Amino acid sequence: MARRGGTSTQRQAPQPVPHGNLNGLPPPSTIPAQIVHNAARLVNAEQDAAHKPPFVDQVKDFLRKPELDDPDTVCIAFICTIAKGGIDPFFEHDPFGPTRVELEDLIVHSIAAFQVIFEHKPYLLLKPTHIEDDDGDSRPPIFLWLFPKLVGLLAQDESLNVDTHVQGLLNVFLRVLSRSASTLRQNEAIIQLYISCVQSMYQLISSEVLNLQV
Repeated sequence: MARRGGTSTQRQAPQPVPHGNLNGLPPPSTIPAQIVHNAARLVNAEQDAAHKPPFVDQVKDFLRKPELDDPDTVCIAFICTIAKGGIDPFFEHDPFGPTRVELEDLIVHSIAAFQVIFEHKPYLLLKPTHIEDDDGDSRPPIFLWLFPKLVGLLAQDESLNVDTHVQGLLNVFLRVLSRSASTLRQNEAIIQLYISCVQSMYQLISSEVLNLQV
């Protein structure tokens, strides 16, 4: 894929997710809290982007020192921030966004961060992305919110070398949820969801092949 216009420095950090701030919690003293804090500050201070390291470098800092001592509220905001800054850019088709190589680097390291988070705190997969939506409705669990994004990466038209990493993360979901008897039921539901997605994709591919033959 040809390099699109602009430079990578124009995407220094992701736009924050809704409610993706610390909401009065203590000042950030850990890397996850700092990343969430940096993203949240961009809402009211876009010019701060020039003074922040690229988002992928922030994620790499976390991977070099993968500590998750933060409250669950911060960890959930961290997950949402990684998804917004590390996965969503692929779907945004921003002409000034990252190149394919930069996207691969961003996605691969974001997936690695997810693996660390869910290996340490698997129960977060079943937590809502936020306690309530703006209209007061409950939000979906993180797994259901994140799953379509990962499937979207596998179903993408343009070739990205991320399939192995995405499949590895999906396997992590099954492995970590099978550790506890309390999550085995959810694990079975996830397996059925995986099977349903594979069958749907197979049927879609088969239909396209038949149309080509006609």
